[in-house]
Amino acid sequence: MTFQTFRFCESKADWLALPNVYAISVLRVLIIAFFLMAAVGIRAQESSNMEALIGQSLSTLSLPTGEATGRGSTPEALLNCIAELKRIDAMFPDSVQPKYQMALQSLNFSVMNPHAAQTENLLAETAQTITKMEQMKNADQSDLCTLRGFLYMTRIVQNPAQNGQRYYLDVMQNFETALKKPVSEMFFQHAPDFMPFDNIINHTAGFGERGYGGYVIYLTGRCSTTDNLWIESDSAIMTTYFTALRKLYPSLRKSDIKSWRVTKTRYAISERYPDIDLTNPCENLYICASGLTKYHTSDIPVNHMDPVIQLAGSISSG
Repeated sequence: MTFQTFRFCESKADWLALPNVYAISVLRVLIIAFFLMAAVGIRAQESSNMEALIGQSLSTLSLPTGEATGRGSTPEALLNCIAELKRIDAMFPDSVQPKYQMALQSLNFSVMNPHAAQTENLLAETAQTITKMEQMKNADQSDLCTLRGFLYMTRIVQNPAQNGQRYYLDVMQNFETALKKPVSEMFFQHAPDFMPFDNIINHTAGFGERGYGGYVIYLTGRCSTTDNLWIESDSAIMTTYFTALRKLYPSLRKSDIKSWRVTKTRYAISERYPDIDLTNPCENLYICASGLTKYHTSDIPVNHMDPVIQLAGSISSG
């Protein structure tokens, strides 16, 4: 049996099996757990307060319009709301939500008042806010693309003759990306039986972008060395895998792929397993491999890292 991996771009991930440590006393564990629960409670309270403040600020925009009161969707009401959102953002600088709402309301004001005295400053601040959000791990990429598209659209509204041809592609591309369905939000997903590959592994969902500039997706499968899929060229395999993937995610396009690579391993999976335990074949030598944790069995060790980590822990603690 052979093993094939198709991935959209190269990545390196180091796997480390850490031994279990039992030196922490029960009292210390209880103290750590207490402070952990307290920290979680405080964060939940802060999040609740933040959402309440944002909701209160946005609620003024839905009130009956009144120039004198600064309520409703009037320019004055929008500017007051933006100022309030800035104050909330200063209170919660590590949160995405105030920044998103601040940028969105600034764009709302700008698109409805493209030539107002405040518009240029608001657009410049919005661009800076989007840049800050891009550096935040929990920022939603769809929201970022929506804001960028809205920003370019506002520039077109300001001067259609000059900026229409300049920015319309940016508007369309950002809105199209915002609507795209991600390949998979799960780290590990079994592919349907009719697919040429077995699993979809979203490396980015498990480990973050890590400066890759996009998602790293692995499509893994098995075949015999006599199968056509094994004999095919890398480009043919890529076409087969990508065509199948698009049946699950129709919005995916070849232009979305920054790079790809096919890796073949001839002896990756064995059809037979050792009749004896080879994790400790001789004194002072230990072998930690998922293929040896289910020895003398017909069970295929797919994703059996837990027994491997347990073995590492028992060896180090013994």
